[in-house]
Amino acid sequence: MLPGHPVVQAVYSQTSHRKGKALRFRKAFFGAPAAFIIYMDKDLRELSKFDIGCFTQNECLAAMEYGLETCVEIQAVMYQEGLRKYLDVPENKTFVMGIAIGYPDEDFPANKVRSDRAELDQIVSWYGFD
Repeated sequence: MLPGHPVVQAVYSQTSHRKGKALRFRKAFFGAPAAFIIYMDKDLRELSKFDIGCFTQNECLAAMEYGLETCVEIQAVMYQEGLRKYLDVPENKTFVMGIAIGYPDEDFPANKVRSDRAELDQIVSWYGFD
C-alpha cells in the first residue's frame, strides 16, 4: 500500500521517480497552471473561516461555468513563513487555504480517483423534521 491520500497514491503509482515526483505534484498544485492563495486578518475570529469557505465554494462553482476545475488544498499554505516572504504578505495576515485552478486533464491519475462516501444519515443528525 502506498502512503498518504488516495489522490497522492494515484500520482505515486504513475511516476518513475515515485516519491520525489509525487511530492512535487503535491507542492505544485497537482500541475495546475494557476492558484489562489486565500488569507485573512489575524485579528478576525475563527468563525470568519466559515465566510471564507462560502467564498471559496462560490469561486469554485464560478470556475466551472468557464470550463475550469479547481482543487481546494490546505497543504498549499502549510509553510506560512515561506509564502509570506515569497508573496510579500504582511505579518498581520494568516493563510487559510489554496485553490488550484485550470482546465481539467482527464488523463492525470489523480482525476481518476473515486473515494467512498459515508451515507448522509451517518454524518447528519436531523432534529424537528419528523
